[in-house]
Amino acid sequence: MEKKIINLSSIFLYLVPLSFILGPTVSEGLILIASVLIIFLIFKNKDFYLFKKNFFYFFLIINIFLIISSVLAEFKSLSLKSTVPYFRWTLYLVTIYYLSIKKLSFIRNFSLSFLVCFILFFIDSSIQFTFGKNILGYETIISNRISSFFKDELILGSFVLKIVPIILFYLFLYNHEFKYKKLLLILICLTAFLMIFVSGERSSTYLFILYLLSFSIIFFKKIYREIKYVGFFIIFFLTIIYFFNENYKGRMFDNFFNSLTNKIEHNQITNSKFKNFSIFSFIHEKHITSAYLMFRKGDLKTKLFGVGPKNFRNFCGDMKYCDYQNCCSTHPHNIPAQILSETGLIGIIILSSVYLILIKIIIMSLFHNIKYQINFKDSANIFLVLGILIAIFPISTSGNFFHNKYSILLYSLVGIYYASLNKNLIPEKKINFFYQV
Repeated sequence: MEKKIINLSSIFLYLVPLSFILGPTVSEGLILIASVLIIFLIFKNKDFYLFKKNFFYFFLIINIFLIISSVLAEFKSLSLKSTVPYFRWTLYLVTIYYLSIKKLSFIRNFSLSFLVCFILFFIDSSIQFTFGKNILGYETIISNRISSFFKDELILGSFVLKIVPIILFYLFLYNHEFKYKKLLLILICLTAFLMIFVSGERSSTYLFILYLLSFSIIFFKKIYREIKYVGFFIIFFLTIIYFFNENYKGRMFDNFFNSLTNKIEHNQITNSKFKNFSIFSFIHEKHITSAYLMFRKGDLKTKLFGVGPKNFRNFCGDMKYCDYQNCCSTHPHNIPAQILSETGLIGIIILSSVYLILIKIIIMSLFHNIKYQINFKDSANIFLVLGILIAIFPISTSGNFFHNKYSILLYSLVGIYYASLNKNLIPEKKINFFYQV
């Protein structure tokens, strides 16, 4: 029975990346079923040691805090609908960790499923870019924004940005399975860059370049030739786009530099608080400023616990929290701004601690690679750490932190990272695709 439950739960999670084609509800359903099965198995076998892990305590504290923030919020019902079920992501982490212990091939196959998904999205986005329709008949909504299977949701770039770290982790942890692993590294980086670029997502494009630069610095001595090839291609490609494609040049270059120098159409920027320089566009600046004002002008309770998760939309229309016309949106489009406004000072302290932990791991990995020349297998999880940092990067626009699509990808990264800390994870030879303890 145990073997069947482990195999069945594994299969459900292997299907999660591809299920994004059908929508996040299907992905969540697969995760929920797998989590329930594994929690049943944990209680049946009395494997309660999993609930004594530091990562479980950490995320349990976060869940309790989020519920407290919702209870203290003015609009409780909407917030509690988000925070009470939020515990499912902690169970998702436990599920990934448990399966990685019980089934040696799980992390390999789970990561491989993201690679299969990546290839499918690349083929589909290439078809949509070339013919204006993808394989399901979804038409391109905006000429310089490819969406692939996401139809009218323009999130292809952010999706690819979050799954690439898992694919690179898989490539380097199991590098003994690949004859031309460095060639694969080049192909994955280039195809990912192309997908993100044609999606028209500026933030995802620049964050991906930052991600490439980050792991290139860490592994420079091992992959300097590959870095040179990828870097040359990106520079050449961007140069061609800048001089010969006005459509993408306008979106990816002109709009970006206009935002930085605050030269926005219709002279909207005359109302901006940042006359000469701004990292964010004027629209996003309004949302982020409103989030900050919710914290600054709130009472003591609001300063400590925020207005409640997913409650930004209920306060951004109040002129007390808006220095512009129309500051409203469903969320502030920036992770620190959303955490500050919706969960207050306590929430931003927790987020800051996460940033510090991630930066510490990255710095330690950099020095260890310089001093000891650690092999790829022992340091493969740095791709995941960098991926997590990029997913919650503070100086960038972002999706809703509490949205299910964002959570699935973020907690997949976190779950695989914690599983990668298991010393028995790395096999010395190819392993069976199916059940193996």
